[in-house]
Order: sequence, then structure tokens, then C-alpha cells
Amino acid sequence: MRSVCVLFAVMLSFPTMVYANTGEDTHTDMKQSQSETSSETIKEIHNGDLWRYSVNGFFAGGFRVLPLSGGLTYAVTSGARTAPDDKVVFALSHNLNLTGGDQPFGERGVIYFRQGKDRGLEEYGTENDGWIKKGPVQYLPGHLSPDFHEQRQFEYQNGASEVGQINVTAEREIETAGGRYNAFKVEDIHRRTEPNGAFTRVNDTGWFVPALGFFARGAVTIRAYDAGGRFRNFQLHGFTLEGTTVFD
Repeated sequence: MRSVCVLFAVMLSFPTMVYANTGEDTHTDMKQSQSETSSETIKEIHNGDLWRYSVNGFFAGGFRVLPLSGGLTYAVTSGARTAPDDKVVFALSHNLNLTGGDQPFGERGVIYFRQGKDRGLEEYGTENDGWIKKGPVQYLPGHLSPDFHEQRQFEYQNGASEVGQINVTAEREIETAGGRYNAFKVEDIHRRTEPNGAFTRVNDTGWFVPALGFFARGAVTIRAYDAGGRFRNFQLHGFTLEGTTVFD
């Protein structure tokens, strides 16, 4: 899930969160024998789509180790902006609210996406960073299958940059708050560098459900460093889907 370390970073994005092992990784894939050939189309994203998650994890920095818990919501606003290439993009906003050690931890932001004719997800930029230079950049193809691999390297208008890789590594049915759905394991491993030279290393793993248009559960880990390469803090969070308008 990115920028939150969306994902959810995207769960997505989410780039400020990273998730712990939920036990999913060691589960035997129910559709392993079909993984070489099967694929599934991502649902069309609509205005008002919303996904709500419970989140648990911890923050470690300095002499503090704080357990954290709370919630995360992603919501879609269609036709929110017109990108530099004159394409209309939708806004995927995230609202993360966590508490731990009697202190609130939160993050809000917006990532701009577009679905192409094949329903693939293309990233255009974020509200805080501006547009992606020489964008858009593919996040996921419209037809998911376990053989997808994408090298990514780009820069935002504000000078922040990202380099990494997205892999789809497995496929199986999983249980969600709304029933059982076919899902694909998506790994987003990247390094984000800020304009001042500080950087974060993110490992974001989640189970993406094409029928729901987003992630059902996952884990995000993030390690933050200053511009001199000195370690600053570590975060580890797990997220689980509690509800979505797509169930209706």
C-alpha cells in the first residue's frame, strides 16, 4: 500500500508504512498449479469507492519502542485532477490514525492514479510531491498474474525520487470481511529519497483482490535514515480489511 507507505502504500503507497508477516507467506497456495497461466482483471475503480482497514504494529526510534494500533481508510474521488498529459486522473486519498504510548500517530495524503483501457493502474503523482516527471508509471497491469515484474525508477516535481521493483509472486483464495476472493501477492520493495537527501527503505507486501479493486491484507516495514545515512527509526505495521463499499 503506497505513500502511507501508500499501500498500502498503495498499501499502496503506502511509502511510510511497512507490514509484518501475517502468516500468509507460509500458506500453501491453493491455486499453485494454475499460477503459470491464470490471470484476473482488476475491477473498474469508481467515484466513492472506499476501503477501511484495522492496523497493528510498532514504532522504534531513539530509546522508544511503541506498540501502535488504529485504522486506515482509502477513498476514491473520480475526475479529481487533469494530469500534464491531459488525462483525467482519480484521487486515492488515505487517512491513517494510530495511537500508542498515549501519543497519536497519523498521516493523510492523496495519490493520483488512472486506469487504462485494460484497467491497469498507472501512478501520476501525489498531492505533496507533485506530478511524476516523465510519467505516468505503471503500478499494476489490468490483468494480474503471478509472473508480473516491474522495475520502477522515477522523480517527482519536488525532487523526491523512488527506485525499486514490484513483483506479483503468488495467487490463492483468501478470506475477507465480505467473503472469499481470489487474490494475488504483491511485493513492492523500494527506496525513496527526499529532496534533502534523507531516505527510507520500504518493503510492502499485500494480497490484492482484483474483484475488490484493492488490497485485503498485508504488511509494511519502513526504515528511515537521515541524509548522512544514520538510522532514524523503524516501523512495522500489519493491515486487515474490515469493510468496503465494494461489498455492497
